[in-house]
Amino acid sequence: MAHDVVKGPGAGSVTVHTSGRSHTGRGTAGARLAVVLMILTGALWAWQGFVGIIKGSFYIQPAHYLITTSMFTWGWTHLILGILVWVAAYGVFAGFLWARVAGIVLACVSVLVNFMFIPIYPLWSLVIIALDAWVIYALVVYRPEPA
Repeated sequence: MAHDVVKGPGAGSVTVHTSGRSHTGRGTAGARLAVVLMILTGALWAWQGFVGIIKGSFYIQPAHYLITTSMFTWGWTHLILGILVWVAAYGVFAGFLWARVAGIVLACVSVLVNFMFIPIYPLWSLVIIALDAWVIYALVVYRPEPA
């Protein structure tokens, strides 16, 4: 068991017992959760894409909607971006800076795409937007310690 001595504001010092775990930086647990959420949102996004590709009639596009692309196109967009989120999640897990940046960018794109998808499938889109908000926050505050 490791011991750390911390000087307190009083006259003495306080011994803190630690379990020997290394503290690897600010927001590490949040970044790990972000990886799990990225895998989850990537899967949800890819599933959304599969449904649009295989059975485009499942989604009902409102009449006179701003975006007039087919559900097949929406499906491929969601599928490809979902796969990219999986790749970025693997990179974040491996500790690559490029993956954190890509994760933030892809989560922002996901928010925008799913915001446009709200009239087509509201609950699903809002769940993904909420998960993306946490991913963005967790990846932005994560500060690994230098080696």
